Amino acid sequence: MNVFIEGEAGSKIRYRYDERTLAPEGSRELRAERPYAYGFVPGTATARDDALDVWVVPGTGLAHGTSAECRILDVFMFREGDELEAKLVATELAEMGGVGEDARKRIEAYLVEVFKEWPELRVAAGPLEGKERAIAILRERGIDG
Repeated sequence: MNVFIEGEAGSKIRYRYDERTLAPEGSRELRAERPYAYGFVPGTATARDDALDVWVVPGTGLAHGTSAECRILDVFMFREGDELEAKLVATELAEMGGVGEDARKRIEAYLVEVFKEWPELRVAAGPLEGKERAIAILRERGIDG
C-alpha cells in the first residue's frame, strides 16, 4: 500500500497537503513531537471523508512530501469530538510483525497532547482491532491492503 508522508517521526511540524493533488498547502508547529511518521493513503478520500490516516512504525528516515510502500499492521479508532476516524498502523519494514499496544499508546499520547489546543473537543483512542479489520477498512475505500 502506498502512503504519502505528511510528517516525519520526531518532528513537531505539521505539513498539510492536498489529499487529491498532493500539492503542499502549508505547515504549522504542534505541541509535541510525532512518535512515528504520519501520512495518508492516496485515493481514499471520499466526498464525505478525508483520506485514511496512517501511522508508519517506526517510520524513521521518511521525509514529508514523499511516498513509501508500506505493509498494513493494524488499526484503531480515534474520536475527535463527534467524529470517529480510523487510524491505520503500517510499516515499511518487511520483517516487522504486529505493532503491539505500546505503539498504539505512544500514538494516543501524542494525539491527546496535540488536541489540547482544542479543549472543547473530547478525544479518545480505541483498542487495536487487528490487521484483518484494517484491510477491510482499506477495501471499503477501494484499496487492496
